[in-house]
Amino acid sequence: MRSGLIFAASVKVPNRFLLCQILTASINKRHRDGASVPETINDSLRAVDDKSQAVAQKTISNGTA
Repeated sequence: MRSGLIFAASVKVPNRFLLCQILTASINKRHRDGASVPETINDSLRAVDDKSQAVAQKTISNGTA
């Protein structure tokens, strides 16, 4: 459900205004003609969550955390 995706993304980006700006930019880049807008939104939310996890894992593997 989208509420779960939003909650997961908001944990990664706690500033809700910044989260909205990030999602807007992501949706604009990802959306293609003929694609479902709600599905594009969900994909963008997943990408924000995945990107945050990848950055955290990279930081931990570099030993900077």
